[in-house]
Amino acid sequence: MTHLVVDLPPVKIFFSYVRADDKSFSIVAPLKENLKQLIKALSGRPADIFIDRDDIGLGEDWGNAITTAVQQAYFFIPIYTGSYPQSDACREEFLKFRETAAQRNADKLIIPIVWFGVDTLLPEGEDDISDYIRAHQAASFEQAWIQGIDSAPYKENVLKIARRILEVAPEIDSALARAEQLEAGSLGAARDAAVGAPEYRPSGDALNSDDLEDEEGGIIELSQNFEAELAVVTESANTLGEALSNFSNVPEPPSDNNSSANTISKYLIRVASAMQEPAQTIEKQGQRLFYATQNSDSLLRRIIRLTENSESPEMISTLHASLATGVASLSETQEVAGQLDELLGSMKTPEALSASVRRAIKPARQGIVAVQDAVRLIGEWPDLVASLSSRP
Repeated sequence: MTHLVVDLPPVKIFFSYVRADDKSFSIVAPLKENLKQLIKALSGRPADIFIDRDDIGLGEDWGNAITTAVQQAYFFIPIYTGSYPQSDACREEFLKFRETAAQRNADKLIIPIVWFGVDTLLPEGEDDISDYIRAHQAASFEQAWIQGIDSAPYKENVLKIARRILEVAPEIDSALARAEQLEAGSLGAARDAAVGAPEYRPSGDALNSDDLEDEEGGIIELSQNFEAELAVVTESANTLGEALSNFSNVPEPPSDNNSSANTISKYLIRVASAMQEPAQTIEKQGQRLFYATQNSDSLLRRIIRLTENSESPEMISTLHASLATGVASLSETQEVAGQLDELLGSMKTPEALSASVRRAIKPARQGIVAVQDAVRLIGEWPDLVASLSSRP
């Protein structure tokens, strides 16, 4: 009997790691090889694991290669050490993939590895990535690294990761297939199937610009949405500036340098009370600003892609001038982020003295991390917009 062999597409995985960590601890190469072989042995399905040093060729645009790999990956594996949250490149990779996972309505696509145990995570509330990893099931490789790649702890961890990937992969196959259908212009057919009523659709070459606008919006609609999201970013930045003033408006300390511990304790409780409301505002508006920035980033990239595809010099010139003005208007956002970070730095002493102050400030720290991540995205926009001006 002849058996039908189905060639399954490779499972695409992105390793996010700090190069200095890999150089010192030899993390990536053995993990990549073992994971690939396990996925193949368990399912017969190949795995395509992206590692920057192996998969970006000489002369290739590093930023574009990373962005493409992150967007195409099924799974994202951040290899966390204390160095990870300090790496701008790693933070950018993590945020880009988290946005991709949200668009796919899937929360199982990030499989974190904590190389030296959860004790290396930053304190709760200080870093969004650390908080995410703490809230999700992370594989701890501390004992595995100590005992070596031939040890039982190492093999058990890699096996768990492989099985988690294969458990979720079919869901991602379906999600990507739906996305490809939409991208190929099959939205009408999918809608027809859903409602059970056939509708005439023109074939291939007859598909016109109206159909494309229905599927993802035309440049005009996308630009209007982009302006609306920028307005949210600006509004949140202004509200953050007001919260900053209130946050720094704390009660005056006791005038007597020899105040008793009881007096100082009461004073710090007053400080915590005064900071509580503005700290919550900073958290709320920081997250609002971040999500509006994510939406803006997605819209901006689609606008630029459609504008470049138009090959109209007049349209490209007009859109470049308009987008450049909009992006330039966000300078206040970066200023606010710097002011918030500077202020929190000045609060380290009160935090060390009082648990009440620490608890009051915690929401502000979370909000500031969100603002900082938003500012990193915004920092990419001038180059994106400038790419339009270089078009012939």
